Amino acid sequence: MNQKNSSLNKTTHSLWRNSKRIPLYMRFFVLFLACSISLTYAAGTYAQNTKISIELQNKSVKDVLKEIEKQSGLSFFFNNKHIDVNRRVSVSATQRNVSDILDDVFRGTGVTYSISDKMIVLSANLQQGGKVMVKGNVTDDEGNPFIGATVMEVGYNGNGVVTDIDGNFSLQVTEGASLDVSYIGYKTQRVKAVAGRPINIRLVEDAELLDEVIVVGYGT
Repeated sequence: MNQKNSSLNKTTHSLWRNSKRIPLYMRFFVLFLACSISLTYAAGTYAQNTKISIELQNKSVKDVLKEIEKQSGLSFFFNNKHIDVNRRVSVSATQRNVSDILDDVFRGTGVTYSISDKMIVLSANLQQGGKVMVKGNVTDDEGNPFIGATVMEVGYNGNGVVTDIDGNFSLQVTEGASLDVSYIGYKTQRVKAVAGRPINIRLVEDAELLDEVIVVGYGT
């Protein structure tokens, strides 16, 4: 036992003596690096292990991110020009990890995320995975802008947006995809998605559908 203690004391003394030869700033740097790695790992683990419950139907990605921030304490950072936060999605989750929910929200969009110090950074390569950004304008048969018309990528029920006050929309879709543009009382138009050139869509009234609309005392 005494021999083991003597050997341990020699080893400890040797490590202490060698550490004193390392410059003080280097020792501080190693300590800072170790702490940074530890904090980054803790932040990533926090996001992966934090579980929330969320139930949102046909809401914008922006609304989903706000709800995640509210429940988890995490913050999102992204560029509005690269991330389509107006895209409509439906999310239903009970005590699921935040990272799993984000995987579902951004599946097939080319959007990726990284976690740093309780901040989630969203990024996207518009050409990654055969994805392109398409923009357009929707009007009625008289040329007036359509507010709130629905634009959906054919084959992807969760990928769509509504037109703004000027009838404009922008949507990230699969290259070569088609779009269904619709509004209550108007015929649905299917158009080819074209990247780099605005798409102009004109909706016409559906007389048969309008005949089925019932007006009551508190609304239509």
